[in-house]
Amino acid sequence: MPERQRKRDVIWDQMESLFGHVVSGTNAHSRRNKAVKDLKLMGAEPSDLPRALHSFQAAFPRACCTDIALATHFPQFRPKQISPPCGECGMSPPMHVADCSRASR
Repeated sequence: MPERQRKRDVIWDQMESLFGHVVSGTNAHSRRNKAVKDLKLMGAEPSDLPRALHSFQAAFPRACCTDIALATHFPQFRPKQISPPCGECGMSPPMHVADCSRASR
């Protein structure tokens, strides 16, 4: 029986091109999955990621950017046309901080 082909994940592929391959079944693979999932929830496009990485490196010149760090800080580096940050908590929807009154909307 032929092996079923999975549809390519363009966000995963872009993260792999930026940060390298991770071995399936490892903690690194699980964390990459989480980063990709979070980026998708924030509406990231593959073309956004290199710009966000560049912005991260400019904002934190002494920090080593990882896939998780890029996903964590992506809201502050995302293109402005996606959605403006919340005036109350400073995060872009749907990533409001827990105590933001807009988080439940």
